[in-house]
Amino acid sequence: MADSVKKALVEINTLSRQLLSRISDVQQSLNSSDDNSSDDNSSDEKVTSDKPANINDGELNSLILQRQTLITQLFENNSTKLIQAELPLLNELVTLDAVLSSTSQGCKNFLAQQVIKLKKNHKMANSYQKY
Repeated sequence: MADSVKKALVEINTLSRQLLSRISDVQQSLNSSDDNSSDDNSSDEKVTSDKPANINDGELNSLILQRQTLITQLFENNSTKLIQAELPLLNELVTLDAVLSSTSQGCKNFLAQQVIKLKKNHKMANSYQKY
C-alpha cells in the first residue's frame, strides 16, 4: 500500500513539473507577443492571434485536471500515516504547489495588465475617431 502512495506522489510531482514547464512556455509566448505588439500599433491583433498559447490551453487544462484528480484520490484513498511515510515526496509536492501558485498568479497579473492596456488603447482610438 505504501508503494502506491509513493507512485502517486511521484506521478503528481511529475505532472506538477510538466505543468510548470507549460506555464513557463505560455508566459514566454505572452511576453514575446507583448514585445512584438509594443513595436506595432495593432496590438489587438497580436494578442488575440497568439496561436502557441491557445494550443497549450487544452494541454494545461488536461494537466491541471489530471493533477487534481490524483491529489484527490491520494488523500481520499490513503491514511495520513501512509502519506506521512513519504514525507520527502510530500514536501516536494508542497514546494511545487507553491511555485505553481506563484507562477499562476504572475500570469494572471500579466494578463490583467494586458486587458487594461487594451481597454486604454480602445478608449484612445475612440477619442481620436471623434475628431
